Amino acid sequence: MPPYAPPGAPTPYAPQGAPAHYPHPGPAVPYPPQLYPHGPPGKPPPDSAMWAHLSALLIFIAGTGACCIGFLIAWIGPLNIRGKSGDPFVRHHGTEGLNWGITQIVAVVVFGALTGGSIYLAEEQGWPEWVPAVPMAAWGVHLATSFAFAIVGCRRAKNGVLWSYPRAVALPFTKPSGRPMP
Repeated sequence: MPPYAPPGAPTPYAPQGAPAHYPHPGPAVPYPPQLYPHGPPGKPPPDSAMWAHLSALLIFIAGTGACCIGFLIAWIGPLNIRGKSGDPFVRHHGTEGLNWGITQIVAVVVFGALTGGSIYLAEEQGWPEWVPAVPMAAWGVHLATSFAFAIVGCRRAKNGVLWSYPRAVALPFTKPSGRPMP
Protein backbone atom coordinates (compact mmCIF):
# COMPACT_ATOMS: atom_id res chain seq x y z
CA MET A 1 0.00 0.00 0.00
CA PRO A 2 1.44 3.43 -0.86
CA PRO A 3 2.34 5.58 2.18
CA TYR A 4 -0.04 8.40 1.17
CA ALA A 5 -3.27 6.34 1.23
CA PRO A 6 -5.25 6.08 4.48
CA PRO A 7 -5.17 2.67 6.16
CA GLY A 8 -7.78 0.29 4.81
CA ALA A 9 -8.48 2.41 1.73
CA PRO A 10 -8.50 0.67 -1.64
CA THR A 11 -5.41 1.35 -3.69
CA PRO A 12 -5.09 1.71 -7.42
CA TYR A 13 -2.95 -1.44 -7.37
CA ALA A 14 -5.63 -3.74 -5.91
CA PRO A 15 -9.07 -4.50 -7.33
CA GLN A 16 -12.08 -2.95 -5.57
CA GLY A 17 -13.01 -4.93 -2.47
CA ALA A 18 -9.68 -6.74 -2.19
CA PRO A 19 -8.24 -6.95 1.33
CA ALA A 20 -5.82 -4.24 2.30
CA HIS A 21 -2.16 -5.05 2.68
CA TYR A 22 -2.08 -3.73 6.23
CA PRO A 23 -4.79 -4.01 8.90
CA HIS A 24 -6.59 -0.87 10.08
CA PRO A 25 -4.69 0.67 13.03
CA GLY A 26 -7.78 1.30 15.16
CA PRO A 27 -9.57 4.52 16.09
CA ALA A 28 -8.51 7.66 14.30
CA VAL A 29 -5.93 9.80 16.02
CA PRO A 30 -7.20 13.36 16.62
CA TYR A 31 -5.67 16.13 14.60
CA PRO A 32 -3.02 18.23 16.31
CA PRO A 33 -4.37 21.37 18.00
CA GLN A 34 -5.02 24.22 15.61
CA LEU A 35 -2.83 27.26 15.75
CA TYR A 36 -5.87 29.59 15.65
CA PRO A 37 -8.91 27.72 17.02
CA HIS A 38 -11.27 30.63 16.24
CA GLY A 39 -9.94 31.53 12.81
CA PRO A 40 -7.00 33.63 11.75
CA PRO A 41 -6.29 36.80 13.73
CA GLY A 42 -7.16 40.17 12.29
CA LYS A 43 -10.29 39.06 10.46
CA PRO A 44 -12.66 42.04 10.50
CA PRO A 45 -15.93 41.63 12.39
CA PRO A 46 -18.34 42.26 9.51
CA ASP A 47 -21.49 42.14 11.64
CA SER A 48 -20.64 45.34 13.54
CA ALA A 49 -19.65 47.09 10.33
CA MET A 50 -22.85 45.95 8.61
CA TRP A 51 -24.93 47.30 11.50
CA ALA A 52 -23.24 50.68 11.11
CA HIS A 53 -24.92 51.04 7.70
CA LEU A 54 -28.11 49.16 8.52
CA SER A 55 -28.79 51.11 11.72
CA ALA A 56 -28.73 54.41 9.84
CA LEU A 57 -31.06 53.05 7.17
CA LEU A 58 -33.51 51.45 9.61
CA ILE A 59 -33.62 54.48 11.91
CA PHE A 60 -34.25 56.72 8.91
CA ILE A 61 -37.10 54.55 7.60
CA ALA A 62 -38.73 53.66 10.92
CA GLY A 63 -38.29 57.08 12.49
CA THR A 64 -39.69 58.90 9.48
CA GLY A 65 -42.58 56.48 9.15
CA ALA A 66 -43.47 56.55 12.85
CA CYS A 67 -43.02 60.12 13.97
CA CYS A 68 -41.41 62.07 11.10
CA ILE A 69 -38.09 62.55 12.91
CA GLY A 70 -36.09 59.67 11.40
CA PHE A 71 -34.06 61.99 9.23
CA LEU A 72 -32.95 63.86 12.35
CA ILE A 73 -31.80 60.79 14.28
CA ALA A 74 -30.36 58.54 11.54
CA TRP A 75 -26.82 59.40 12.64
CA ILE A 76 -27.14 58.09 16.23
CA GLY A 77 -26.68 54.35 15.50
CA PRO A 78 -23.53 54.68 13.39
CA LEU A 79 -22.06 57.18 15.86
CA ASN A 80 -22.60 54.73 18.70
CA ILE A 81 -21.04 51.82 16.78
CA ARG A 82 -18.16 53.99 15.57
CA GLY A 83 -17.36 55.31 19.03
CA LYS A 84 -17.29 51.91 20.74
CA SER A 85 -15.01 50.12 18.28
CA GLY A 86 -11.25 50.26 18.19
CA ASP A 87 -11.18 48.20 14.99
CA PRO A 88 -10.33 50.39 11.97
CA PHE A 89 -12.65 48.36 9.71
CA VAL A 90 -15.67 48.96 11.93
CA ARG A 91 -14.69 52.62 12.47
CA HIS A 92 -14.51 53.12 8.69
CA HIS A 93 -17.99 51.72 8.12
CA GLY A 94 -19.34 53.53 11.19
CA THR A 95 -17.99 56.79 9.78
CA GLU A 96 -19.58 56.07 6.40
CA GLY A 97 -22.94 55.39 8.07
CA LEU A 98 -22.56 58.57 10.15
CA ASN A 99 -21.80 60.65 7.05
CA TRP A 100 -24.82 59.10 5.31
CA GLY A 101 -27.09 60.01 8.24
CA ILE A 102 -25.82 63.60 8.40
CA THR A 103 -26.21 63.96 4.63
CA GLN A 104 -29.85 62.88 4.94
CA ILE A 105 -30.46 65.74 7.39
CA VAL A 106 -28.90 68.19 4.93
CA ALA A 107 -30.90 66.71 2.03
CA VAL A 108 -34.22 66.98 3.89
CA VAL A 109 -33.54 70.62 4.76
CA VAL A 110 -32.35 71.57 1.24
CA PHE A 111 -35.03 69.69 -0.68
CA GLY A 112 -37.70 70.82 1.79
CA ALA A 113 -36.70 74.45 1.28
CA LEU A 114 -36.62 74.03 -2.50
CA THR A 115 -40.02 72.35 -2.52
CA GLY A 116 -41.53 74.98 -0.23
CA GLY A 117 -40.05 77.79 -2.30
CA SER A 118 -41.29 76.31 -5.55
CA ILE A 119 -44.79 75.84 -4.10
CA TYR A 120 -44.75 79.49 -3.03
CA LEU A 121 -43.64 80.57 -6.52
CA ALA A 122 -46.32 78.45 -8.17
CA GLU A 123 -49.14 79.57 -5.88
CA GLU A 124 -48.32 83.20 -5.19
CA GLN A 125 -46.16 84.37 -8.07
CA GLY A 126 -47.99 82.72 -10.93
CA TRP A 127 -45.26 80.28 -11.97
CA PRO A 128 -46.39 77.08 -13.75
CA GLU A 129 -47.96 74.47 -11.49
CA TRP A 130 -45.43 71.79 -12.47
CA VAL A 131 -42.52 73.72 -10.90
CA PRO A 132 -42.88 72.09 -7.42
CA ALA A 133 -42.65 68.67 -9.06
CA VAL A 134 -39.01 69.30 -10.05
CA PRO A 135 -37.50 69.45 -6.52
CA MET A 136 -39.87 66.69 -5.38
CA ALA A 137 -38.67 64.42 -8.20
CA ALA A 138 -35.03 65.26 -7.43
CA TRP A 139 -35.68 64.46 -3.77
CA GLY A 140 -37.23 61.12 -4.75
CA VAL A 141 -34.23 60.23 -6.90
CA HIS A 142 -31.88 61.18 -4.06
CA LEU A 143 -33.81 59.02 -1.57
CA ALA A 144 -33.92 56.03 -3.92
CA THR A 145 -30.20 56.16 -4.66
CA SER A 146 -29.38 56.77 -0.99
CA PHE A 147 -31.34 53.71 0.10
CA ALA A 148 -29.81 51.60 -2.67
CA PHE A 149 -26.28 52.63 -1.68
CA ALA A 150 -27.05 52.03 2.01
CA ILE A 151 -28.03 48.46 1.14
CA VAL A 152 -24.86 48.08 -0.96
CA GLY A 153 -22.87 49.36 2.03
CA CYS A 154 -24.49 46.75 4.29
CA ARG A 155 -23.61 43.96 1.87
CA ARG A 156 -20.02 45.14 1.39
CA ALA A 157 -19.49 45.49 5.14
CA LYS A 158 -20.96 42.04 5.72
CA ASN A 159 -18.51 40.60 3.16
CA GLY A 160 -15.55 42.32 4.86
CA VAL A 161 -14.86 44.87 2.10
CA LEU A 162 -13.87 48.48 2.79
CA TRP A 163 -16.35 50.61 0.89
CA SER A 164 -17.31 54.28 0.77
CA TYR A 165 -20.51 55.94 -0.36
CA PRO A 166 -20.39 58.14 -3.46
CA ARG A 167 -20.02 61.78 -2.42
CA ALA A 168 -23.44 62.72 -3.83
CA VAL A 169 -25.06 60.33 -1.34
CA ALA A 170 -22.87 60.83 1.74
CA LEU A 171 -20.87 64.02 2.09
CA PRO A 172 -17.57 63.52 3.98
CA PHE A 173 -18.34 65.37 7.22
CA THR A 174 -16.09 63.15 9.37
CA LYS A 175 -13.08 60.91 8.79
CA PRO A 176 -12.63 57.42 10.27
CA SER A 177 -10.03 58.85 12.64
CA GLY A 178 -12.75 60.84 14.37
CA ARG A 179 -11.42 64.28 13.48
CA PRO A 180 -13.81 66.56 11.57
CA MET A 181 -12.81 67.33 8.02
CA PRO A 182 -11.35 70.79 7.33
